[in-house]
This record gives sequence, structure tokens and C-alpha cells, in this order.
Amino acid sequence: MSGAKEGEAFVRRALEGCRAISAVEDLTTDMGSVDFRIQIPEVVDINLKEKRSKYTDAFVRAANGVPQSELICVDEVYLRRAFASGNPFVLLLNDLTEDRWLYYSMWTLLLSPKVRFEREIRWHQEMVKGKVLYRVSRADDSSPTLDVDALLDVSRATVLGVSSLGSWPVHGN
Repeated sequence: MSGAKEGEAFVRRALEGCRAISAVEDLTTDMGSVDFRIQIPEVVDINLKEKRSKYTDAFVRAANGVPQSELICVDEVYLRRAFASGNPFVLLLNDLTEDRWLYYSMWTLLLSPKVRFEREIRWHQEMVKGKVLYRVSRADDSSPTLDVDALLDVSRATVLGVSSLGSWPVHGN
């Protein structure tokens, strides 16, 4: 796949082709929104992110030397908006640098160890952006190709996590 639009179309077709999903809403044209909203029967938001290139040494330094292949970087604004939306959500990450798909529940993003750092950018004006680094090994699931069943398993677990009284399992080291 080349380009975000192709990736979004690929995921949309996969979601629409799954019989376990009763409705798929494509929200990819709204830049401030989630990418997809599915009904399984509960409503779950799916956010697609693509890791298109290897991270620089600055990211590795911020993550205390964790190898870049073990890192994903998530924008802080995305996390704030996703948690504020009120819907359960899953981050679906297509890691093009390592040929893998990663599935992160909202609870894993909230509760797993992470490193937050800021970096300066120029976008209409100089500003500081917040970034959050997670380990790949913390993902709730992973696969070499998009696996809608794995996505649905993580989605269902995310919904159940809302009312669970037990501890959320955090994977990895």
C-alpha cells in the first residue's frame, strides 16, 4: 500500500467484508475525528495509524535506548481526543517498516508504561507537540497482515474492560 488513503480504503473494505460487524461508518474525511466507527453490536471507534519510516535517534534517546523497531509513536492530541470521545476505541497500527499490524486497546494505551516527550515543530507557527512512545511488545495483539478477527477480539475486550473489576492485562516486558 502506498499512501494514507489507500490504507484507509484497504481497512474499510476489510471491515465491510466482515459478517461480525453490523455497521461500518467511514469517518476518514474528518481530520479531527476517528477513522472508523463499527458496531459489533457495541459501538467501537477504530483509529488507523501507519508507521511509514524508522524513527530517528531522538526518539530512541527519548525512549531510554529502546530500539526503534520496538517503538511506536502516538500523537498526544490524538490520545486526548480519543479518550474524550466517550466511545471505546482501538488503535490499529500498520507498521510498514516491519511488515506487521498492531492492535492496541484504549486500556493498554492508558495503562501500559510509556514515555512522553515534546518536540518543536513549525506548523503555521512554532509550537511544541506532545508525543507518546509505546513498546510494540505492549500491543494487545499483532499479525503479519491485517486480521479483522484479531481487531474484533481486541475491540470486544475493550468493551468488556469498561465494566471489568479485574486488572487490565499489560503485555510485554
